[in-house]
Amino acid sequence: MFERNNNVAWVLSIIGVIEIVAGVFCSFIFSNVDGIFSISLFLLLIISGILIGVLFFALSEIIELLHSNKQLSIETNSLLKLNNEKLDNLIHSQIKKDIAMTTNGDSLQTKNSNQSID
Repeated sequence: MFERNNNVAWVLSIIGVIEIVAGVFCSFIFSNVDGIFSISLFLLLIISGILIGVLFFALSEIIELLHSNKQLSIETNSLLKLNNEKLDNLIHSQIKKDIAMTTNGDSLQTKNSNQSID
């Protein structure tokens, strides 16, 4: 639950827990008006405390997901760059082989045409 790779997401999670606990605690304390327990005030305070805490959890999760997407994007880009370099090397070596074969083929054709002229 609190294993976050991002410090901001971790802090927002902690704030969410503190907000929920404080909301529940304060709802019990402040719902007693002149010694009379007000159920409507109690429900209002406890629901608002829980909703704000959940909002902080949601924000921390969004930040964590964005952070993990950024990390994944960085890893993917480095792998793509490495694969592109390997592919470029393979293409260059194949082009060199094709040029060598074409050059050897042209010299053979020239020798054959010279021999047929003689």
